[in-house]
Amino acid sequence: MGAGLGIVSLAWAGDAHAAIDVVDVCEDEAFSLGELVVCISDHMPTKDSDGYVLPSTITDAETDWRTLVNDLAAMDEIGDCDTITVPSALVGVYEVFAFYDNYTGEEYCVAMEALDGDEDGAVDYGWGTLIVNPEPERYLSVDIPHPLADNDTNIEGAAIFAGVGAHTFLMAGSHREANDEDSSACQTDEHESDVAHATDTLFFPAVVELDDYFSAASIAHTAIQFHGMDAEDSNSGCNGVDVYITHGSGSAPQTGDSIIDLKSSLLSEQPSWTVVNPGDTPSCGKNGAENVEGRYINLGDESLVCGSNPSSYTGRFIHIEQDIDNDLTGFRNPETWIAAIEDAFAPLSTPPTTSTISFQNGVAPSVAYAGMSDTFLKANEPNTAKGSVVTCQVDGDAGSEKWQALRWDVSAIPSGSVIDEVTVTVEVTNKTGSSGYYAYPLSRAWSEANATWNHYDSALAWQVAGASGALDRESTPVALWAPEVTGTHTLSLNPDLVQTWLDFPALNYGILLANEDNTNGLDFHSGEATTASERPKLTVVYH
Repeated sequence: MGAGLGIVSLAWAGDAHAAIDVVDVCEDEAFSLGELVVCISDHMPTKDSDGYVLPSTITDAETDWRTLVNDLAAMDEIGDCDTITVPSALVGVYEVFAFYDNYTGEEYCVAMEALDGDEDGAVDYGWGTLIVNPEPERYLSVDIPHPLADNDTNIEGAAIFAGVGAHTFLMAGSHREANDEDSSACQTDEHESDVAHATDTLFFPAVVELDDYFSAASIAHTAIQFHGMDAEDSNSGCNGVDVYITHGSGSAPQTGDSIIDLKSSLLSEQPSWTVVNPGDTPSCGKNGAENVEGRYINLGDESLVCGSNPSSYTGRFIHIEQDIDNDLTGFRNPETWIAAIEDAFAPLSTPPTTSTISFQNGVAPSVAYAGMSDTFLKANEPNTAKGSVVTCQVDGDAGSEKWQALRWDVSAIPSGSVIDEVTVTVEVTNKTGSSGYYAYPLSRAWSEANATWNHYDSALAWQVAGASGALDRESTPVALWAPEVTGTHTLSLNPDLVQTWLDFPALNYGILLANEDNTNGLDFHSGEATTASERPKLTVVYH
């Protein structure tokens, strides 16, 4: 993660005032890109707060922002992030830093607001965030104009951005109704804080600059803007529609159009959904034709975006309305969208040929495999080993904590391989809550037969009981596991960790599941379970 500035002294409202650096706050709280986006959202001006500030009121703010967007777009590698200078009008308001996702091993360059000058919990301007993947798989921009008003689109968008290897993630910086209604100078019946219908924002010029940058370079680039709707609302005009995909125009798409491909791919993933384009039945009136970003990309002239709707489209802008039903487990499920977008938009280059191998006691790579070890450490039985128990157990109840250790021998992966993706499949018998349990890399050669709350092997004590010391485990987690229903679950693990296990077998100490703030326990079958297919399985994709 990039280094935050902590609590700094800045000028605010004309007086010396202690200011909170929100970057520092979020870096302390966030271990993954998704958690970073949630933290940013938690510090936005909310509905009716009057917390959105027009960029036009700050000298050179928009001009300098356009410069910064171009600098970010031009990056070729993550190291370039450290060389980007925040332009003068944005100094003290924005910070640019490299962010490492501890759960996936990916790195991004982030430009986000830092200043909470009055310490009210919200940034002082509400302008938004731009995150760049300098080595993308697809030249797509995932854009979230209403992160607070359209439930969970912020979380959905971040997951899609990372999952499809998009180039940019753009998110507005305040609630769409932070400021008064009928205040937009562009569309006078809209809020000036609604970035989809106002141009005195930093969201609009970011879309303009990204589209111009890629157009000038003759690189095909598509901005995909995600919205939410209540299709059952009698005023929506979209009754019976689950997802509506347009080019920011009511024009029916032509054969071979990207929104037809996306619709088809989405229906392949979810055949029961009602997904429509303009001209389909049932119909929907939410064409996005008044969307100022769509108008710019379709009309090509900033001076026209506050006027009439476009009569045609370029195909470089996609406007998506999603019903509110079930949110992240329903029509806003990131995994469904990731699969559909990956199918509809080809990657920039042919990915390497990969191989997949699994490690599961008594099953894979062969029935002879017995390289998976597990045990849990129990606080109120501090000297009792649990390595032969048929159930893995994790619980944060004070005084009776249970932390679960897991380890797989991965030496069957060919030496020199590059690890691309890692998952762990477990059979959950007792679900936990959304706060879940963190997976920490262990730092000691613990014994399945002898490890306890007090010891990692016979007569060899942990630095701090419960494997809680700095010499016992790393301080930064590499995954968050939060199964909220029982049954089979496949969970992610940072590929960089397994790469270390492969390259340096002596450092393969496995992981520890723990979270003292979660008192809702998690149980799943262990490597000693009677049914071999229900034992913890590590699956590795490599090339």
